[in-house]
Parts: sequence; structure tokens; C-alpha cells
Amino acid sequence: MNLAKSNKRIIVSVVMALMMVMAMMPGMAFAQSVVAGYDVAIQNPGTILTGTNPRAAADITQPAGTTVHIDWTSSNKDVATIGIHKGNITPVAKGTTTLTATLREGEAPGGTGTGPSGDCTGTILATDSITVTVEESTTYGYQGTGGNTMLMVTPDNITGGVLTAEGYDNIINDPVALTANTSCDFTFTLSAGINNFQSANFIANSLPHIKVLDTSKEQVPGTTVTYKSFASPNITIKVSGLESGETYILQFGGDVCGNNTSRKLGVPVNFQFDTE
Repeated sequence: MNLAKSNKRIIVSVVMALMMVMAMMPGMAFAQSVVAGYDVAIQNPGTILTGTNPRAAADITQPAGTTVHIDWTSSNKDVATIGIHKGNITPVAKGTTTLTATLREGEAPGGTGTGPSGDCTGTILATDSITVTVEESTTYGYQGTGGNTMLMVTPDNITGGVLTAEGYDNIINDPVALTANTSCDFTFTLSAGINNFQSANFIANSLPHIKVLDTSKEQVPGTTVTYKSFASPNITIKVSGLESGETYILQFGGDVCGNNTSRKLGVPVNFQFDTE
């Protein structure tokens, strides 16, 4: 028996198994380049709520002068379907599904490509998969569990997420315009601690717990959140360091409060938004 060859087979099997497990974890992606010089990488869409229709996106690497297209599939159509050529996601029910982007040679076949089935043509050049989570949505309103609740006032076109173990995940439906291509304002109110509001207390006790995250819920370097103004009962903050055409999450941590530090949100309240 050739032990060296046997050990190599074991190592390869273990590596492949680990890659398969990672590809199945929410938010984890697994890319494979089939033809040298080509690659596709799915952009993490973050949490998807029922009642919304986000569009999947991917970064493509290809040699100059070549023509390619992406075919999209969803592994669990009971959770979400996806338009095969356009990448429009239709969430169906709470759960997880794996989205796969297959980079193919040539133009996409004719037709709208908005449905989950259609012609798949062209040599496969690269693939990428990512597992996404669909959560139930609800009518947006005050949210919080620690004796205080908050309501986003501006922007106001929001799809509300239900309470989960990780807090609330909400979607701001309209793209947010940036001032000088870097910053924007958000206005909100709290159910407690607004009477006789003291900005110094808010800056010291709450502002450090308001952060800008990416869709993997990691803090985005270079972003800042500052206090701007108070016009009873609303607080306005300024978020800076943003880029156009990106997706962010504005997170109000569970320790955010008004004047009374014993009455907090209790859980994170997140607002996912796109920038124009």
C-alpha cells in the first residue's frame, strides 16, 4: 500500500469537505474558476425580507474583448426563487437557500430572464455560491425590548423585520442620496428619555453604540456617526465615510437610550440601505 498517495487522498477529501461546509454557512461564499482568467464573486445581499425584491449582484473577472453572462439558481425555491438571467430575488418564506452564479461564455439567451427557469447556454467559465437567509417581514413600527423603543422617521419607506435572536433587521427600500458623495442624515425618535433631552448625554451614552456595518455585519472602516441636531421629539445623526452604489447597515446597538440609561433598546435594531 502506498501510504503517501493514501495520505494525499485523505487530505484532499478533508479540504473538499471543509469547503462544502463553508459554502453552506449563511453569508459564506465558495467560488471556483473553471477556465483560467475568468472569475465570478457574488456580493453578499445581507438579510432578505419577505415582501422585498432585491436583485443579486456579482463581480466578474474576464479577459479583455470577451463576452459573458451569468445564470442564477436558488437551491431552495420554497424559500426564495431567483431570475435566471436578471438575478431578481423573490423571497417566499423564512429559511435559507444557496444562490449560485454560473459565469458562461457569450450573450445571455433572448427573453426577459426574470423567471427562475430558462435556457442555459455557453461554456461554463466560473461559479460562485452563497447561502442567504430569508426572514419574515412586518409593518414597520417602534422596535425594542429593553424598556425603550425607537422609530426611524427619515428615511420612512421601510420594510420591518420581526424580532429574532439577533434583534431586528429592517430594509430601507429607497436608495439613500449622499451629500458630497460621502455622507447622509438619519432622523429617528425614542419612546423614552426624549422629554428634556440632553444632547451631551446622548453623545456620551448612545452615540458609541450606533455603527455602520457591511452586509456581513462587520464594522466598515473609515465610517463615522456623529450627532447633528434635536427637534423634539426627533434626533438627527450624520453618517459619513460612505461610498456611492454600496449596501450598508446602520446598527443601533442594544445599549442605545435616551436620557434614562436604564431604559435601553435591549437588542440591536438594524437598517440595511443602498446608497445612490
